[in-house]
Amino acid sequence: MSKYRLNDDSGGFYNKLYRILIIIFMIILLLGLCLNSGGEKNYIPIMIISLAVMIALFFFVIRHERTSLNNNDNDSEYFGSLLESGEYFSSMEWQFLYRKYDEENKPHHLASLGTREDICFRYIKKVLRRDFYIPLLIFPLVGGTFAQMIQEYMFPDASFFMLMTCLTAAFEIPYFAILYLSSLRFLKTWINDHPRYKNSMKEINRSYITGDAYECAYFCVVIGPKYIHGFDGEKFHTVLRENVTACTWDIERLVIYATGKYGERYVGDEYRFSIKFQCKDSDIGSSFKITLDQFQIKAIMDRYFPQISSDENPSYKVTKAYGHRVSSIKGYASAPVI
Repeated sequence: MSKYRLNDDSGGFYNKLYRILIIIFMIILLLGLCLNSGGEKNYIPIMIISLAVMIALFFFVIRHERTSLNNNDNDSEYFGSLLESGEYFSSMEWQFLYRKYDEENKPHHLASLGTREDICFRYIKKVLRRDFYIPLLIFPLVGGTFAQMIQEYMFPDASFFMLMTCLTAAFEIPYFAILYLSSLRFLKTWINDHPRYKNSMKEINRSYITGDAYECAYFCVVIGPKYIHGFDGEKFHTVLRENVTACTWDIERLVIYATGKYGERYVGDEYRFSIKFQCKDSDIGSSFKITLDQFQIKAIMDRYFPQISSDENPSYKVTKAYGHRVSSIKGYASAPVI
């Protein structure tokens, strides 16, 4: 069997580097604005320089993430053939890495006050993984620019740092308030769709907080003595363990494109492994799936559902996606092992 790794984590490394560079750049920029506030006001050149640096950092990341679509298509076909034949999960390398994961990672409880609070945190985390530059870059830059203008033309004796802080907060607070209010809909929607569980919410909340948790980026599965809970980034799920009839694999390759003035540009792949719970309870629905690390999925199957889980005939599909709509999980989930 060929020894190479699909979709390695170089993309995740450069995304992390991109975020670190932005933080460093923002600190330097804000310090420059503070030092500049006492003398000649050159905020327009500062804004131009800021934009130029951001564009340069962006293309630095894109250049290192760009790969050959044809080569990745060939790799994907080979990966699919291994899944179809059953060789992937039974390979010695995969089994070795799974045993190592199982020994080093034990179930834990969620560090949260309640179900609603944890879902809120996960939704905000999902949005920030996609749009982190809005609160981290855009709001402070806009706040600093307006602070310069207000100090120059309206309140020359005012503290620039205080003005910038107040103006930035004026943007940040409504932004995060909207995210928080948006996150409240997930639990409310689930209760409205499953009214027979309304009187069991205290029990469900206790099960969610005290159950065995498996987390991957903003996704999670919690296995309690009586219930299974999950959050897939779009919906909250809870089902009685006794109503789960099968656990299977659902694997997806996201072929990610960036859009621009001259059309679409392929920038890379992201593979996602999901555990699919088949349910017999019609009130819950026939099934739901949650994305996790592949070794977490296998651990759930082996620890809790050994009699109804299978590595055979996993579902595998290729989906076209756009980078500005994808909340990446690179750096959280392992890549396919071949």
